Amino acid sequence: MINATADVEGRDLGGLTRKVRKRLDGLAVPAGYRVIVGGLAESQAMAFKQLAAVALIGIVVVFAVLVAQFRSARAAVLVLLTIPPAVAGGFIALAVTRTNLDVSSLMGLVLLVGLVVKNGILLIGAALTRIEDGTGVAESLLAAAERRFRPIIMTTACTIFGLVPLAFGLGPGSELQRPLAVVVIGGLLVSTAATLLALPALAELVLRGAQKARSLSR
Repeated sequence: MINATADVEGRDLGGLTRKVRKRLDGLAVPAGYRVIVGGLAESQAMAFKQLAAVALIGIVVVFAVLVAQFRSARAAVLVLLTIPPAVAGGFIALAVTRTNLDVSSLMGLVLLVGLVVKNGILLIGAALTRIEDGTGVAESLLAAAERRFRPIIMTTACTIFGLVPLAFGLGPGSELQRPLAVVVIGGLLVSTAATLLALPALAELVLRGAQKARSLSR
Protein backbone atom coordinates (compact mmCIF):
# COMPACT_ATOMS: atom_id res chain seq x y z
CA MET A 1 0.00 0.00 0.00
CA ILE A 2 1.28 3.47 -0.92
CA ASN A 3 -0.17 6.56 0.77
CA ALA A 4 -0.18 9.85 -1.13
CA THR A 5 -1.14 12.67 1.24
CA ALA A 6 -1.77 16.37 0.77
CA ASP A 7 -3.27 19.32 2.61
CA VAL A 8 -6.02 21.55 1.24
CA GLU A 9 -5.38 25.29 1.28
CA GLY A 10 -7.36 27.99 -0.46
CA ARG A 11 -9.73 25.47 -2.08
CA ASP A 12 -12.86 23.67 -0.96
CA LEU A 13 -12.47 20.01 -0.17
CA GLY A 14 -15.37 18.86 -2.35
CA GLY A 15 -14.23 20.65 -5.50
CA LEU A 16 -10.65 19.51 -5.08
CA THR A 17 -11.74 15.92 -4.48
CA ARG A 18 -13.74 15.92 -7.72
CA LYS A 19 -10.71 17.15 -9.65
CA VAL A 20 -8.49 14.50 -8.07
CA ARG A 21 -11.00 11.75 -8.90
CA LYS A 22 -11.23 13.01 -12.49
CA ARG A 23 -7.46 12.80 -12.86
CA LEU A 24 -7.37 9.37 -11.24
CA ASP A 25 -10.02 8.02 -13.64
CA GLY A 26 -7.48 8.15 -16.44
CA LEU A 27 -4.71 6.56 -14.39
CA ALA A 28 -3.72 3.06 -15.52
CA VAL A 29 -2.88 0.80 -12.57
CA PRO A 30 -1.52 -2.76 -12.72
CA ALA A 31 -3.89 -5.71 -12.36
CA GLY A 32 -4.84 -6.36 -8.77
CA TYR A 33 -4.31 -2.74 -7.70
CA ARG A 34 -6.86 -0.02 -7.04
CA VAL A 35 -6.86 3.65 -6.12
CA ILE A 36 -8.93 4.87 -3.16
CA VAL A 37 -9.51 8.50 -2.12
CA GLY A 38 -9.60 8.54 1.68
CA GLY A 39 -8.93 10.89 4.54
CA LEU A 40 -11.11 13.96 4.92
CA ALA A 41 -12.67 13.41 1.49
CA GLU A 42 -13.90 9.95 2.52
CA SER A 43 -15.15 11.28 5.86
CA GLN A 44 -17.05 14.08 4.13
CA ALA A 45 -18.67 11.66 1.67
CA MET A 46 -19.81 9.44 4.55
CA ALA A 47 -21.15 12.48 6.41
CA PHE A 48 -23.13 13.52 3.32
CA LYS A 49 -24.74 10.09 3.09
CA GLN A 50 -25.59 10.05 6.79
CA LEU A 51 -27.09 13.54 6.73
CA ALA A 52 -29.13 12.67 3.63
CA ALA A 53 -30.51 9.64 5.46
CA VAL A 54 -31.29 11.80 8.51
CA ALA A 55 -33.10 14.33 6.31
CA LEU A 56 -35.20 11.58 4.71
CA ILE A 57 -36.09 10.10 8.10
CA GLY A 58 -36.97 13.58 9.36
CA ILE A 59 -39.34 14.20 6.44
CA VAL A 60 -41.06 10.85 7.01
CA VAL A 61 -41.47 11.54 10.74
CA VAL A 62 -42.76 15.06 10.10
CA PHE A 63 -45.27 13.70 7.57
CA ALA A 64 -46.52 11.10 10.08
CA VAL A 65 -46.94 13.76 12.77
CA LEU A 66 -48.78 16.07 10.37
CA VAL A 67 -51.17 13.32 9.28
CA ALA A 68 -51.92 12.53 12.93
CA GLN A 69 -52.43 16.22 13.71
CA PHE A 70 -54.52 17.22 10.70
CA ARG A 71 -56.14 13.80 10.14
CA SER A 72 -55.59 14.45 6.44
CA ALA A 73 -52.81 13.26 4.17
CA ARG A 74 -53.58 16.05 1.69
CA ALA A 75 -53.03 18.74 4.30
CA ALA A 76 -49.80 17.05 5.40
CA VAL A 77 -48.52 17.00 1.81
CA LEU A 78 -49.39 20.69 1.44
CA VAL A 79 -47.24 21.53 4.45
CA LEU A 80 -44.36 19.41 3.13
CA LEU A 81 -44.50 21.30 -0.17
CA THR A 82 -42.83 24.20 1.65
CA ILE A 83 -39.60 22.15 1.80
CA PRO A 84 -38.59 22.16 -1.94
CA PRO A 85 -38.63 26.00 -2.16
CA ALA A 86 -36.55 26.12 1.02
CA VAL A 87 -33.95 23.73 -0.41
CA ALA A 88 -33.87 25.72 -3.66
CA GLY A 89 -33.42 28.95 -1.71
CA GLY A 90 -30.56 27.39 0.23
CA PHE A 91 -28.72 26.40 -2.95
CA ILE A 92 -29.37 29.83 -4.47
CA ALA A 93 -27.89 31.49 -1.36
CA LEU A 94 -24.82 29.26 -1.62
CA ALA A 95 -24.36 30.17 -5.28
CA VAL A 96 -24.86 33.91 -4.73
CA THR A 97 -22.44 34.05 -1.79
CA ARG A 98 -20.02 31.60 -3.47
CA THR A 99 -20.14 29.37 -0.43
CA ASN A 100 -19.16 25.75 -0.82
CA LEU A 101 -21.51 22.85 -0.20
CA ASP A 102 -19.99 21.04 2.76
CA VAL A 103 -21.12 19.23 5.88
CA SER A 104 -22.09 22.49 7.59
CA SER A 105 -24.28 23.67 4.69
CA LEU A 106 -25.85 20.23 4.41
CA MET A 107 -26.72 20.41 8.11
CA GLY A 108 -28.43 23.71 7.31
CA LEU A 109 -30.57 21.97 4.69
CA VAL A 110 -31.57 19.35 7.26
CA LEU A 111 -32.36 22.11 9.74
CA LEU A 112 -34.61 23.79 7.18
CA VAL A 113 -36.91 20.75 7.14
CA GLY A 114 -37.96 21.53 10.69
CA LEU A 115 -38.00 25.30 10.33
CA VAL A 116 -40.04 25.81 7.18
CA VAL A 117 -42.87 23.38 7.92
CA LYS A 118 -43.76 25.57 10.90
CA ASN A 119 -45.05 28.31 8.60
CA GLY A 120 -47.12 25.83 6.62
CA ILE A 121 -48.59 24.40 9.81
CA LEU A 122 -49.62 27.86 10.99
CA LEU A 123 -51.35 28.63 7.70
CA ILE A 124 -52.96 25.29 6.86
CA GLY A 125 -53.94 24.59 10.47
CA ALA A 126 -55.82 27.88 10.79
CA ALA A 127 -57.56 27.32 7.44
CA LEU A 128 -58.66 23.78 8.33
CA THR A 129 -60.18 25.01 11.60
CA ARG A 130 -62.35 27.48 9.71
CA ILE A 131 -63.29 24.92 7.06
CA GLU A 132 -64.45 22.51 9.77
CA ASP A 133 -66.62 25.32 11.16
CA GLY A 134 -68.40 25.57 7.80
CA THR A 135 -66.52 28.44 6.15
CA GLY A 136 -65.71 28.13 2.45
CA VAL A 137 -62.28 26.97 1.38
CA ALA A 138 -61.23 30.22 -0.32
CA GLU A 139 -62.55 32.36 2.53
CA SER A 140 -60.83 30.15 5.10
CA LEU A 141 -57.47 30.33 3.36
CA LEU A 142 -57.72 34.09 2.92
CA ALA A 143 -58.61 34.61 6.57
CA ALA A 144 -55.85 32.24 7.69
CA ALA A 145 -53.27 34.07 5.54
CA GLU A 146 -54.31 37.42 6.98
CA ARG A 147 -54.30 36.15 10.55
CA ARG A 148 -51.02 34.22 10.34
CA PHE A 149 -49.11 36.75 8.20
CA ARG A 150 -47.62 38.62 11.15
CA PRO A 151 -46.58 35.54 13.19
CA ILE A 152 -44.95 33.97 10.13
CA ILE A 153 -43.05 37.15 9.25
CA MET A 154 -42.00 37.79 12.86
CA THR A 155 -40.71 34.27 13.55
CA THR A 156 -38.87 34.15 10.21
CA ALA A 157 -37.32 37.58 10.75
CA CYS A 158 -36.16 36.69 14.26
CA THR A 159 -34.49 33.51 12.98
CA ILE A 160 -32.79 35.35 10.11
CA PHE A 161 -31.55 38.20 12.30
CA GLY A 162 -30.16 35.69 14.77
CA LEU A 163 -28.15 34.03 11.99
CA VAL A 164 -26.84 37.22 10.38
CA PRO A 165 -23.68 37.39 12.57
CA LEU A 166 -22.79 33.85 11.54
CA ALA A 167 -23.55 34.56 7.88
CA PHE A 168 -21.11 37.50 7.92
CA GLY A 169 -18.51 35.47 9.79
CA LEU A 170 -18.59 37.68 12.88
CA GLY A 171 -17.08 36.29 16.05
CA PRO A 172 -14.49 33.59 16.72
CA GLY A 173 -15.20 30.24 15.05
CA SER A 174 -18.15 31.60 13.07
CA GLU A 175 -16.51 30.79 9.74
CA LEU A 176 -17.16 27.12 10.43
CA GLN A 177 -20.91 27.72 10.77
CA ARG A 178 -21.18 30.34 8.01
CA PRO A 179 -22.38 27.86 5.33
CA LEU A 180 -25.15 26.68 7.67
CA ALA A 181 -26.31 30.24 8.31
CA VAL A 182 -26.23 31.13 4.60
CA VAL A 183 -28.31 28.08 3.67
CA VAL A 184 -30.90 28.66 6.41
CA ILE A 185 -31.30 32.37 5.61
CA GLY A 186 -31.72 31.74 1.87
CA GLY A 187 -34.08 28.85 2.46
CA LEU A 188 -36.25 30.78 4.90
CA LEU A 189 -36.57 33.79 2.58
CA VAL A 190 -37.69 31.74 -0.42
CA SER A 191 -39.86 29.34 1.56
CA THR A 192 -41.64 32.13 3.46
CA ALA A 193 -42.49 33.90 0.21
CA ALA A 194 -43.74 30.63 -1.28
CA THR A 195 -45.80 29.88 1.83
CA LEU A 196 -47.54 33.26 1.84
CA LEU A 197 -47.99 33.66 -1.93
CA ALA A 198 -48.18 30.25 -3.58
CA LEU A 199 -49.32 27.86 -0.85
CA PRO A 200 -52.82 29.39 -0.37
CA ALA A 201 -53.59 29.09 -4.09
CA LEU A 202 -52.36 25.50 -4.22
CA ALA A 203 -54.17 24.65 -1.00
CA GLU A 204 -57.43 25.97 -2.43
CA LEU A 205 -57.24 23.55 -5.34
CA VAL A 206 -56.33 20.57 -3.17
CA LEU A 207 -58.74 21.23 -0.30
CA ARG A 208 -61.61 22.14 -2.62
CA GLY A 209 -61.11 18.84 -4.44
CA ALA A 210 -61.11 16.97 -1.13
CA GLN A 211 -64.28 18.80 -0.05
CA LYS A 212 -66.07 17.85 -3.29
CA ALA A 213 -64.96 14.22 -2.92
CA ARG A 214 -66.42 14.09 0.59
CA SER A 215 -69.68 15.66 -0.62
CA LEU A 216 -70.05 13.09 -3.40
CA SER A 217 -69.33 10.20 -1.02
CA ARG A 218 -72.15 11.36 1.25
